[in-house]
Amino acid sequence: MSMVAPPTADSVFRIVVLRSWGIDIDRAAAGGTSNILVFYMARWIAPLLGVLLLLTVRFDGTYALVAAGSLVVAIAIFVGGLLVTRSRPLAERLGRLAGQVAHRFRSKVDPERWATSVAGFQGHIADRYRTGVALSIPTLIVKLLVDASIALLAIRFIGVGSDQLSAVEIVAAFLVVFPLTLFPFQGIGILDATLVAALTAVGGVELEAQLVAAMVTYRVVTLVVPGLLGLLFVLGWRHTTDREEREQAR
Repeated sequence: MSMVAPPTADSVFRIVVLRSWGIDIDRAAAGGTSNILVFYMARWIAPLLGVLLLLTVRFDGTYALVAAGSLVVAIAIFVGGLLVTRSRPLAERLGRLAGQVAHRFRSKVDPERWATSVAGFQGHIADRYRTGVALSIPTLIVKLLVDASIALLAIRFIGVGSDQLSAVEIVAAFLVVFPLTLFPFQGIGILDATLVAALTAVGGVELEAQLVAAMVTYRVVTLVVPGLLGLLFVLGWRHTTDREEREQAR
Protein backbone atom coordinates (compact mmCIF):
# COMPACT_ATOMS: atom_id res chain seq x y z
CA MET A 1 0.00 0.00 0.00
CA SER A 2 2.87 2.37 0.75
CA MET A 3 4.07 1.86 -2.84
CA VAL A 4 0.70 2.92 -4.23
CA ALA A 5 0.24 5.77 -1.74
CA PRO A 6 3.68 6.92 -0.48
CA PRO A 7 4.11 8.41 3.04
CA THR A 8 2.29 10.11 4.59
CA ALA A 9 -0.53 9.50 2.16
CA ASP A 10 -0.39 5.76 2.89
CA SER A 11 -1.41 6.34 6.53
CA VAL A 12 -4.31 8.55 5.45
CA PHE A 13 -5.35 5.97 2.86
CA ARG A 14 -5.37 3.19 5.47
CA ILE A 15 -7.62 5.28 7.71
CA VAL A 16 -9.97 6.02 4.80
CA VAL A 17 -10.22 2.31 3.97
CA LEU A 18 -10.85 1.30 7.59
CA ARG A 19 -13.42 4.09 7.93
CA SER A 20 -15.23 2.83 4.82
CA TRP A 21 -15.49 -0.55 6.57
CA GLY A 22 -17.32 1.05 9.48
CA ILE A 23 -14.40 1.41 11.90
CA ASP A 24 -14.41 4.58 13.99
CA ILE A 25 -11.87 7.07 12.63
CA ASP A 26 -10.18 7.56 16.03
CA ARG A 27 -9.69 3.83 16.42
CA ALA A 28 -8.47 3.53 12.84
CA ALA A 29 -5.92 6.30 13.45
CA ALA A 30 -4.87 4.73 16.75
CA GLY A 31 -4.39 1.34 15.10
CA GLY A 32 -2.35 2.83 12.28
CA THR A 33 -0.13 4.76 14.69
CA SER A 34 0.37 1.68 16.85
CA ASN A 35 1.41 -0.30 13.78
CA ILE A 36 4.04 2.34 12.93
CA LEU A 37 5.41 2.40 16.48
CA VAL A 38 5.74 -1.38 16.73
CA PHE A 39 7.30 -1.69 13.28
CA TYR A 40 9.87 0.97 14.19
CA MET A 41 10.77 -1.03 17.29
CA ALA A 42 11.25 -4.17 15.21
CA ARG A 43 13.29 -2.23 12.66
CA TRP A 44 15.76 -1.07 15.31
CA ILE A 45 15.87 -4.47 17.02
CA ALA A 46 16.94 -6.13 13.75
CA PRO A 47 20.71 -5.39 14.14
CA LEU A 48 20.73 -7.09 17.55
CA LEU A 49 19.21 -10.20 15.96
CA GLY A 50 21.90 -10.07 13.30
CA VAL A 51 24.68 -9.88 15.89
CA LEU A 52 23.21 -12.75 17.92
CA LEU A 53 22.98 -14.87 14.78
CA LEU A 54 26.54 -14.03 13.74
CA LEU A 55 27.82 -15.02 17.20
CA THR A 56 27.21 -18.63 16.20
CA VAL A 57 30.24 -18.35 13.89
CA ARG A 58 32.20 -15.21 14.86
CA PHE A 59 32.09 -11.79 16.53
CA ASP A 60 32.07 -8.49 14.61
CA GLY A 61 32.78 -5.31 16.60
CA THR A 62 31.28 -2.94 14.01
CA TYR A 63 28.05 -4.94 13.88
CA ALA A 64 27.95 -4.93 17.69
CA LEU A 65 28.27 -1.12 17.85
CA VAL A 66 25.46 -0.70 15.31
CA ALA A 67 23.30 -3.14 17.28
CA ALA A 68 23.93 -1.32 20.56
CA GLY A 69 22.98 2.06 19.10
CA SER A 70 19.91 0.62 17.38
CA LEU A 71 18.76 -1.10 20.58
CA VAL A 72 18.86 2.24 22.41
CA VAL A 73 16.56 3.71 19.74
CA ALA A 74 14.16 0.74 20.00
CA ILE A 75 14.01 1.05 23.80
CA ALA A 76 13.42 4.81 23.53
CA ILE A 77 10.48 4.24 21.18
CA PHE A 78 8.98 1.63 23.51
CA VAL A 79 9.42 3.78 26.64
CA GLY A 80 8.06 6.86 24.87
CA GLY A 81 4.98 4.96 23.77
CA LEU A 82 4.57 3.49 27.26
CA LEU A 83 4.73 6.92 28.91
CA VAL A 84 2.16 8.35 26.52
CA THR A 85 -0.24 5.45 27.01
CA ARG A 86 0.02 5.64 30.80
CA SER A 87 -0.56 9.38 31.11
CA ARG A 88 -3.41 11.20 29.40
CA PRO A 89 -2.10 14.66 30.47
CA LEU A 90 1.30 13.82 28.95
CA ALA A 91 -0.39 12.68 25.75
CA GLU A 92 -2.31 15.96 25.57
CA ARG A 93 0.84 18.01 26.18
CA LEU A 94 2.77 16.17 23.48
CA GLY A 95 -0.11 16.53 21.03
CA ARG A 96 -0.42 20.24 21.78
CA LEU A 97 3.33 20.75 21.41
CA ALA A 98 3.37 18.93 18.07
CA GLY A 99 0.35 20.98 16.97
CA GLN A 100 2.10 24.22 17.88
CA VAL A 101 5.14 23.24 15.84
CA ALA A 102 2.92 22.27 12.88
CA HIS A 103 0.97 25.52 13.26
CA ARG A 104 4.12 27.49 12.48
CA PHE A 105 4.25 25.86 9.07
CA ARG A 106 0.52 25.65 8.44
CA SER A 107 -1.76 28.20 10.05
CA LYS A 108 -4.86 25.98 9.68
CA VAL A 109 -3.47 23.49 12.19
CA ASP A 110 -5.27 23.69 15.54
CA PRO A 111 -2.94 22.67 18.43
CA GLU A 112 -5.89 21.95 20.71
CA ARG A 113 -7.40 19.60 18.18
CA TRP A 114 -4.08 17.79 17.96
CA ALA A 115 -4.01 17.54 21.75
CA THR A 116 -7.49 16.02 21.74
CA SER A 117 -6.55 13.57 18.98
CA VAL A 118 -3.44 12.34 20.78
CA ALA A 119 -5.41 11.99 24.00
CA GLY A 120 -7.98 9.95 22.08
CA PHE A 121 -5.18 7.76 20.73
CA GLN A 122 -3.95 7.25 24.30
CA GLY A 123 -7.40 6.19 25.42
CA HIS A 124 -7.81 3.64 22.65
CA ILE A 125 -4.54 1.77 23.21
CA ALA A 126 -3.73 2.42 26.90
CA ASP A 127 -4.93 -1.01 28.04
CA ARG A 128 -3.43 -2.94 25.14
CA TYR A 129 -0.06 -1.32 24.53
CA ARG A 130 2.23 -3.73 26.39
CA THR A 131 0.22 -6.81 25.37
CA GLY A 132 0.04 -5.59 21.79
CA VAL A 133 3.80 -5.01 21.63
CA ALA A 134 4.49 -8.43 23.12
CA LEU A 135 2.31 -10.08 20.46
CA SER A 136 3.36 -7.92 17.53
CA ILE A 137 7.16 -7.92 17.89
CA PRO A 138 7.57 -11.70 17.36
CA THR A 139 5.34 -11.48 14.28
CA LEU A 140 7.39 -8.63 12.86
CA ILE A 141 10.62 -10.47 13.61
CA VAL A 142 9.30 -13.30 11.43
CA LYS A 143 8.66 -10.68 8.75
CA LEU A 144 12.28 -9.50 9.05
CA LEU A 145 13.50 -13.07 8.65
CA VAL A 146 11.31 -13.50 5.56
CA ASP A 147 12.87 -10.35 4.07
CA ALA A 148 16.34 -11.66 4.91
CA SER A 149 15.46 -15.01 3.34
CA ILE A 150 14.45 -13.27 0.10
CA ALA A 151 17.84 -11.53 0.03
CA LEU A 152 19.58 -14.85 0.73
CA LEU A 153 17.70 -16.63 -2.06
CA ALA A 154 18.43 -13.79 -4.49
CA ILE A 155 22.15 -14.14 -3.74
CA ARG A 156 22.02 -17.91 -4.12
CA PHE A 157 20.06 -17.71 -7.39
CA ILE A 158 22.67 -15.36 -8.86
CA GLY A 159 25.34 -17.98 -8.32
CA VAL A 160 27.03 -17.13 -5.01
CA GLY A 161 27.43 -20.45 -3.20
CA SER A 162 27.66 -21.25 0.48
CA ASP A 163 31.39 -21.82 0.09
CA GLN A 164 31.75 -18.15 -0.89
CA LEU A 165 29.26 -16.62 1.57
CA SER A 166 27.48 -18.58 4.27
CA ALA A 167 23.79 -18.12 4.96
CA VAL A 168 24.62 -16.88 8.47
CA GLU A 169 26.86 -14.10 7.09
CA ILE A 170 24.23 -12.98 4.57
CA VAL A 171 21.26 -12.98 6.95
CA ALA A 172 23.24 -11.36 9.78
CA ALA A 173 24.53 -8.58 7.51
CA PHE A 174 21.02 -7.97 6.16
CA LEU A 175 19.55 -7.65 9.65
CA VAL A 176 22.31 -5.28 10.77
CA VAL A 177 21.73 -2.89 7.84
CA PHE A 178 17.91 -3.24 7.95
CA PRO A 179 17.36 0.11 9.78
CA LEU A 180 18.38 1.78 6.49
CA THR A 181 14.90 0.86 5.19
CA LEU A 182 13.91 4.01 7.09
CA PHE A 183 14.78 5.96 3.94
CA PRO A 184 12.31 6.33 1.01
CA PHE A 185 11.44 3.19 -0.97
CA GLN A 186 12.86 1.01 1.80
CA GLY A 187 16.28 2.59 1.53
CA ILE A 188 16.79 1.56 -2.10
CA GLY A 189 20.36 2.25 -3.10
CA ILE A 190 21.53 3.05 0.43
CA LEU A 191 20.73 -0.32 1.99
CA ASP A 192 21.83 -2.15 -1.15
CA ALA A 193 25.24 -0.47 -1.30
CA THR A 194 25.83 -0.94 2.42
CA LEU A 195 24.88 -4.62 2.32
CA VAL A 196 27.08 -5.26 -0.72
CA ALA A 197 30.01 -3.52 1.02
CA ALA A 198 29.49 -5.60 4.18
CA LEU A 199 29.34 -8.87 2.25
CA THR A 200 32.30 -8.13 -0.01
CA ALA A 201 34.32 -7.39 3.12
CA VAL A 202 33.72 -11.03 4.08
CA GLY A 203 33.55 -12.83 0.74
CA GLY A 204 35.91 -10.67 -1.34
CA VAL A 205 35.50 -7.84 -3.86
CA GLU A 206 35.26 -10.37 -6.72
CA LEU A 207 31.68 -11.02 -5.58
CA GLU A 208 30.62 -7.39 -5.97
CA ALA A 209 29.06 -7.64 -9.44
CA GLN A 210 27.07 -10.75 -8.49
CA LEU A 211 25.87 -9.18 -5.24
CA VAL A 212 24.71 -6.05 -7.06
CA ALA A 213 22.74 -8.23 -9.49
CA ALA A 214 21.25 -10.11 -6.54
CA MET A 215 20.09 -6.87 -4.94
CA VAL A 216 18.31 -5.92 -8.15
CA THR A 217 16.45 -9.23 -7.95
CA TYR A 218 15.68 -8.60 -4.28
CA ARG A 219 14.24 -5.17 -5.09
CA VAL A 220 12.03 -6.53 -7.85
CA VAL A 221 10.53 -9.04 -5.41
CA THR A 222 10.17 -6.68 -2.43
CA LEU A 223 9.16 -3.45 -4.18
CA VAL A 224 7.57 -4.20 -7.56
CA VAL A 225 5.51 -7.24 -6.50
CA PRO A 226 4.01 -5.56 -3.36
CA GLY A 227 3.33 -2.47 -5.49
CA LEU A 228 1.31 -4.54 -7.96
CA LEU A 229 -0.55 -6.27 -5.11
CA GLY A 230 -1.32 -2.91 -3.55
CA LEU A 231 -2.67 -1.63 -6.86
CA LEU A 232 -4.91 -4.69 -7.15
CA PHE A 233 -6.21 -4.03 -3.65
CA VAL A 234 -7.00 -0.39 -4.45
CA LEU A 235 -8.87 -1.40 -7.58
CA GLY A 236 -10.76 -4.10 -5.67
CA TRP A 237 -11.62 -1.70 -2.85
CA ARG A 238 -12.95 0.91 -5.27
CA HIS A 239 -15.00 -1.76 -7.02
CA THR A 240 -16.57 -3.12 -3.83
CA THR A 241 -17.04 0.26 -2.11
CA ASP A 242 -19.38 2.73 -3.76
CA ARG A 243 -18.43 6.39 -4.21
CA GLU A 244 -20.72 7.60 -1.42
CA GLU A 245 -19.08 5.30 1.14
CA ARG A 246 -15.60 6.46 0.09
CA GLU A 247 -16.60 10.11 0.39
CA GLN A 248 -18.11 9.53 3.83
CA ALA A 249 -14.90 7.79 4.91
CA ARG A 250 -12.95 10.92 4.03
